Amino acid sequence: MAPPEAGLLKSWFPWTSAPLIVGAPMRAVSGPRLTAAVHAAGGVGFLGIGYELSALSSTILTCQALLSSSPTSSTTNTATSTSLPFGVGFLTWNCSATTAVTHLLGSPHPPRAIWLFGCRTLSELTTWATSLKSSLPHTLLFYQAGSISEVDFSAQLSSQEDGTPLIDAIVIQGVADSGGHGLAKGASIMTLLPEAVDYINKLKRTGKIPTSRVIPILAAGGIMDPRGAAAALALGAHGIVLGTRLIASPEAEAHEKFKELLINTSDGGQHTIRTRVYDEVRGMGGWPEIFGGRAIVNKTFEDHENGVPRETIVERYNKAVQEDDFERVMVFASTGVGLIHEIRPAKEIVEEVRDGAKALLSALPW
Repeated sequence: MAPPEAGLLKSWFPWTSAPLIVGAPMRAVSGPRLTAAVHAAGGVGFLGIGYELSALSSTILTCQALLSSSPTSSTTNTATSTSLPFGVGFLTWNCSATTAVTHLLGSPHPPRAIWLFGCRTLSELTTWATSLKSSLPHTLLFYQAGSISEVDFSAQLSSQEDGTPLIDAIVIQGVADSGGHGLAKGASIMTLLPEAVDYINKLKRTGKIPTSRVIPILAAGGIMDPRGAAAALALGAHGIVLGTRLIASPEAEAHEKFKELLINTSDGGQHTIRTRVYDEVRGMGGWPEIFGGRAIVNKTFEDHENGVPRETIVERYNKAVQEDDFERVMVFASTGVGLIHEIRPAKEIVEEVRDGAKALLSALPW
């Protein structure tokens, strides 16, 4: 019998198929086309708005138009009569909750879900969650956590007015494998995910949250194919997040050379690195110190390791950006990059991961 968390996810996203597959809100990658493609596959796509709030309204409208014109569009594909069947992701450290709410309220309909990540402090999460829930009470809030302390805080975070939980679902990010930004140090989902599931059960046993509380847990970090998805489900996840794997799709808003590098990189544990170097070289050093970004090791990082002056590295990097030289340009990727062998439509990727995971779990001989 399906766990209550799976049933809750289905009620939130009635157009989806189980197990739920979610497209991560990758900034400058997860645009309307990718979000719509994940939706068409029976998943939930998230727009990677990040902190570029000026583009929020137009991006939402573009995505809404793509979904409306989709051959699969029907009344069963909508979330509710007042929300849109996709999500939006914000990087909270570099934008204002108040401004984000203003933009969201300016849209004819809000997204069904909002994904929060990048809080400088846990109090910043409180500010964002309180502001969003008070203004958009029917919009779901997902929080990306990379540690048990974050799970503890987000699971117990509630409205000061009536005690209503503010976070609806928690995305467990295994930063030991995940591509892009995450906590500078942390575990993989192999250990963090089951510990998070156990911890939430402990919160219920000790009366810190109601025993009736249902908190869906999504797994993120290094999941590239049905085997990884099946493993995450076995570890206690109720849904699967795909990030790096979806970059290698025609719908992703990434440079073609970026995608080619994903296909041509193997042994991700050796050829990717979590570091702040790429952010600092790109002028993105404002990321809070607790975070780092995992990317493919290239000449930019090698220059850093070899003691090349930072000014020279920056000059070389800027020149590489102008020339689309991806031997130096940063390419975020997870340690699972060696499992990507071709560019495929996002719809096919989502369907293969979901259906393949179900087949693997049902075929176990014991």
